[in-house]
Amino acid sequence: MFSLAVLPILSSFVLVKLSRSIFERRNLRLGTGGIAVLMVILVLASSMMAGVAARSYPITGRFVEGNNGVPCTWFVSLDGTTPFAQAQLSTNLIPNPGSILVGTAGEDITAFLHSVVTSDESICFGAAIFPVGDSAIGLANNLVFSGIPGATIFQLGPGTARHMINWRTVSNFTIYGITFDGNAHGEADASDRTAGELVVLRSPSNNRIVLDRVVCENARNGACLDLGGNNLVVRNSRFVHNSGDAGASIWPVDHIHFGTSVGVRVSDNYFDDCTDTALAMDHVSLATVAGNTFKDCGGQLWTYTPVGGGASTNATVGGNVFRQTKYLGPAIRIDSFGDSTVTPAAIGVTITGNSFSNLQQGSYDLIELAWADEITVNGNTIQSASTDPDKYAIAAISDADLIVNSNTFLNINSGGAGKDTLFQAIAGFSVAGNTFQTAHVGLEFGCCASASSNGAVVNNMFDSVTNPIIFTTFPTNTVIGNNHS
Repeated sequence: MFSLAVLPILSSFVLVKLSRSIFERRNLRLGTGGIAVLMVILVLASSMMAGVAARSYPITGRFVEGNNGVPCTWFVSLDGTTPFAQAQLSTNLIPNPGSILVGTAGEDITAFLHSVVTSDESICFGAAIFPVGDSAIGLANNLVFSGIPGATIFQLGPGTARHMINWRTVSNFTIYGITFDGNAHGEADASDRTAGELVVLRSPSNNRIVLDRVVCENARNGACLDLGGNNLVVRNSRFVHNSGDAGASIWPVDHIHFGTSVGVRVSDNYFDDCTDTALAMDHVSLATVAGNTFKDCGGQLWTYTPVGGGASTNATVGGNVFRQTKYLGPAIRIDSFGDSTVTPAAIGVTITGNSFSNLQQGSYDLIELAWADEITVNGNTIQSASTDPDKYAIAAISDADLIVNSNTFLNINSGGAGKDTLFQAIAGFSVAGNTFQTAHVGLEFGCCASASSNGAVVNNMFDSVTNPIIFTTFPTNTVIGNNHS
């Protein structure tokens, strides 16, 4: 370890002495430009000779929480296939900054980090591909993992799909700038879906977990990220190619799954290509989903369900882009997901200021709202090209206190079969100030259940809509008026 630390100093010293000797013996003189060139040559030469030490200069900090810089206690990187860690500050393990821990050639990062990770640490990772073997990375409380976005990569080694991180309860844990690569093509399917999830922090007792500028990709089974607990944040991140090796896996894959959680914020992320759900929330309260781009997932893009404990409550979904260009799946689905013992499935969801589009020919609903209370769909742009006359841009069934106001339904299947909205057995509703364009049906009050009741359909514009409003069952105690076509 001593030689690693002093090698660049010694190499520079030797080169300087050698050059000085040459010039003195030959009585040569250098101008300012010549001295500058010589110094550059010396620095480059010493760097080439430095090996590991050239990659272990102290790093003073990483921006991991807004504008608050967090100093590194350790800098971790690789020399070839050998991991090393240089202490940047006094730590519980090594009190002297500059001290270096060196692993063994080919050692995976999980085993090496056992000597580094402890509470109250901020561990910074260099630009390298760190292999993750058969055991998961251990964590501690009050811990930061900070990498170089796009250059710090944790990659699952070939084998059976398995966890990269799978930890019990943790508090105050931040991951910044790290790519988690599940190497889906290099993995065999796990024995069950959850065994193959990549990053698993699902304890309901977790408190304050932040993922910022991460990439989670190429999961083979289950989910790329599975979270639970209180005060959870996922922001400025990318979730891509979590499709089970392009659908080869026997298990479907989510980008992110939230189990029992309170206080969730998912913002300014990019989601693309999964075989199940981009963002699944089961038994979640106080959720904000804002400014994300959701694209192409086979199951649905966002879902809010009671699975795992009870109704999901109080969510705001705003300013997102939802697009399906590959799958005939909904953008949003709120329902019981098979847990019929829980009614309602969700309470208090506001869906506002989003853009929805699925312009494929085929059979699908774009937004499904079932067995939910106090749902507001307001100020969205909604496009669907479904060619199934029994599917809708918004299908609402057995809800209470449903508001669908000030939305634009745009170019809904210009071929003529499309339907904008279905209201079936809705107790208390408002459909007001919407614009319906180019559809076969604007609003249908459906059959086969209790009649909808206690509502208002007012001040809507129907433009090039063949049947603005149709009734299979007529809603009771409902005001319909001042609509235009």
